[in-house]
Amino acid sequence: MSRFSRAFLCLSIVCIFVAFTTESHAARRRAPRPADAPKHAIILLIDGLHMDSLQKADMPAMKKLADEGALIKRVSLIAPDHPHQGPYARVHTTAIPNVSLLAGNFFIPEGCHLAQDSFYSEGLTAHGVNEYSYQSINKNFCISYMNPNVKDGQLLDWAARAQREDNILFMLLHLQNVGEAGIRCSHRGTGQPWDRNIWGEGSPYIDQLHVTDAAIGKFVDDLKKAGTWDSTLLIISADHGQSIHGFHPAVSPDAWRTLAIVVGPGVKKGFTVEQADQIDLVPTMCSIMGVPAPNAGPGCGLVLNEIKTGATDTPTRKTSWSEIYNEQLREFMHVQAQLAELALKDETEWWGSYEGLETGFYQIHQILDWNEQKTVEQFLDRNRQLLDRAKTRLANPAYHEWDGPPPKPRAQVGQ
Repeated sequence: MSRFSRAFLCLSIVCIFVAFTTESHAARRRAPRPADAPKHAIILLIDGLHMDSLQKADMPAMKKLADEGALIKRVSLIAPDHPHQGPYARVHTTAIPNVSLLAGNFFIPEGCHLAQDSFYSEGLTAHGVNEYSYQSINKNFCISYMNPNVKDGQLLDWAARAQREDNILFMLLHLQNVGEAGIRCSHRGTGQPWDRNIWGEGSPYIDQLHVTDAAIGKFVDDLKKAGTWDSTLLIISADHGQSIHGFHPAVSPDAWRTLAIVVGPGVKKGFTVEQADQIDLVPTMCSIMGVPAPNAGPGCGLVLNEIKTGATDTPTRKTSWSEIYNEQLREFMHVQAQLAELALKDETEWWGSYEGLETGFYQIHQILDWNEQKTVEQFLDRNRQLLDRAKTRLANPAYHEWDGPPPKPRAQVGQ
């Protein structure tokens, strides 16, 4: 091959590569955003925010924002587990709901897109959190501020300054102090009324809600002074809820439920939504902002059209995938414990039932593999079948459920 031919071949390969990447990038850039879309979007997460916080604590700033926008009374999320080993832990440094929220998807396979991916080609993006354990979701944020030495109010002061100086298009903020106060309440033996009771008299959890609420009020005032508030879409929610005993055990219903407030251009005022899934928040934000959701296909959250100005009030979310899975997870733990006890007494008779459920049920730490099922409905139905077979065996030991054809092993799904 001549020198000219080799050079031409190399140039062709480079051109093909550039064309491919440019086309892929352009596909994500999409058409220009609508002229009337908000100019800024902010997701503000309050770590460990209990679903009933607005009723249980004096929070005037957030209540005012709820009156000015839409309040989602119950936001359900995937059980807030934080696997520290296995495939998930090799990819992510934070609890599962932080990833599924930003993905806007029930399925979060390795490499899935996050909310910031919908904005980074359009303008600056920023991530601010007063903790270190969120590094894995930093990708494609232009600005990252992670400082465990600042309080919630100081973090919001940084955010207001960054917005004023850098004109941030999309910002993710995660306030940690409320969740930390919940952990204090979870300790036994304090002798205080709030010992394992976040709503007890003198509770540090309630005190911190007051402090964080005041900081949010100041943050909004700062955005108004900067002249950006009227063009900002703000979503206030949480990465997870809070057990009334403190902390966020994955099996606690209070830990997998929180609330959300959505306020800004294009959002109804004084509107209430009874329920939504956490994975609905980012698709809804993207729809209002005029950008595509970070992911498409099975497992995507829904756009809550009922909160949009001029839309009908018909609820969008009628079935919570997260609630169904979380209840299945609690049931799995109960049934599996019974099978384990029986298998220890008579392994020949019961080991097959124990192993069949253990290896077949999609457990929380296997979340990167959940998308082996083609739809969320198929995923939940498979778990349901396995649980029902195991429960039938427990009720009737003569029934050998694994003698029949079980659901396909996970590795064979789709083959």
